[in-house]
Amino acid sequence: MTSCAITDHGTLSGTFYFYQAMKKLGLSPILGCEQYVTKNSSIKEKGTPTGHLILLAQDNRGWKNLMHLNYLASTEGFYGKPRIDHKMLEKYNEGLFCLSAC
Repeated sequence: MTSCAITDHGTLSGTFYFYQAMKKLGLSPILGCEQYVTKNSSIKEKGTPTGHLILLAQDNRGWKNLMHLNYLASTEGFYGKPRIDHKMLEKYNEGLFCLSAC
């Protein structure tokens, strides 16, 4: 392997140590997060997430967008779990790869 990814559920908290470990081993780190997604246009409303999406940062812009989405999920979208909605993802999608999950 030349690369390895991290995709924690709803958090980026493991990325710092993961990045350092991968670089120490000479591997390319792929930073990501498995986000809880809801369809609600008003994210503050009750409702369980409709599913998960794995978001991977393709480049520095993607990393910044991933961090911003994670921040929004925890501050604006939190209802039992940190959540994003389709509008947030549409706005901050540049530099991200999106994979289906679960």
